[in-house]
Amino acid sequence: MCDCKCPHANEWSYNDQSNWPSYRNFYSILRTPININTLNVIQDINKIQIHYSNNQNTHYIPNDKFTEYECLDNSSYLIYDGKKYILEQFHFHNSSENTKNNIYYPLECHFVHSYYDEINLQTNLLVISLLMKVSKINGSDLTHNIVENFDKDVVFDLSQYNKLTNNRYYQFIGTTTTPPFIPNVTWNLFFYDDITNDINFNILEKDYKNYLKFFSNNKSNYLAYDNENRQSQPLQNNFISIKEINLQNNIYNNH
Repeated sequence: MCDCKCPHANEWSYNDQSNWPSYRNFYSILRTPININTLNVIQDINKIQIHYSNNQNTHYIPNDKFTEYECLDNSSYLIYDGKKYILEQFHFHNSSENTKNNIYYPLECHFVHSYYDEINLQTNLLVISLLMKVSKINGSDLTHNIVENFDKDVVFDLSQYNKLTNNRYYQFIGTTTTPPFIPNVTWNLFFYDDITNDINFNILEKDYKNYLKFFSNNKSNYLAYDNENRQSQPLQNNFISIKEINLQNNIYNNH
């Protein structure tokens, strides 16, 4: 699912949506995924301190929805609003769930973090989302490893993403993107065309093609390069509509 472990995690799939109808009437102004209309929003910067490990042990979790890796220790975390959020897992969606100016991106990576609030006795979730592109020559180690080591546990170097928040990004309060639509998730969207420092947001063309073979039920039907490769199609049979969020929602702040 997007994003998080929950008691209902086994109640849905992209292949069999028989259990989704009970959620069809779900609506919230905070619902995710969203479309970023760049004319109506203000970007954030430096609200989060990221401390990802260069030696992150993971366990591959097989499913028919997306590629998912569970983190086996607490060595990767971030600080947000004075609280320490542990990186629990990360996974990939093809094509993206979130969009910018109604454009789908070829690949979206979700880093999912949690913080347990002992006062309110609840778990708070925070997602770092990378909206990536396809490249002929320059793919990231992260995306290369998921294809070369498909169906295996992998040790990842995630430290390059520690400087992510030196770039501008979009932060909002949303939900998980599939049933049961867990609320109050802090989302942070980083689009490759907004990244100004040396962070690789690419997946090699050959890796991308192999990825599509592994996940034929979670795929785009368009593959290209440069500006064209931002025209990937949405998840097939995903009935959740993309909604607009604008300044009137008071979700975006300029810091």
